Amino acid sequence: MTQDNNNSLLRVLSWNLRFQGFGKRTDAITSAIADDHADVLTFQEVPAKHSQDFFTRLEKIGYRYLHYAWRGTKFDSGKWIRHGVLIAAKHKLEVLGKWIDKVKFPDLFAHVRISSPIFSNGIEFVTAHIPNGSGY
Repeated sequence: MTQDNNNSLLRVLSWNLRFQGFGKRTDAITSAIADDHADVLTFQEVPAKHSQDFFTRLEKIGYRYLHYAWRGTKFDSGKWIRHGVLIAAKHKLEVLGKWIDKVKFPDLFAHVRISSPIFSNGIEFVTAHIPNGSGY
């Protein structure tokens, strides 16, 4: 948690990273995250293809705790989901969300509780990516 004028703040950054072209933008995305100094990150459309490199970069800038919800589920069209959602934090997180196993596309939802010195019971975060179109 960030200290600002003797007040404790919880800084959260949520970002749809746009799956297409991610690999070419990884350096710029990582730099923007480092400059923001958020405590918790929630991302949508994190491509499986580039995920390990991205996770390593996040860990180097202080986000040691990650939950990536990609499973490689198929859409009704038969195409594979090639990206997932991610929650990353500077503080320990616990994966929650057994309800996610019941949704049609579990790759697109994440639910965690993050331990915090400020919140004695932790604080829960849910992120989701809901694609456009009636086919979903």
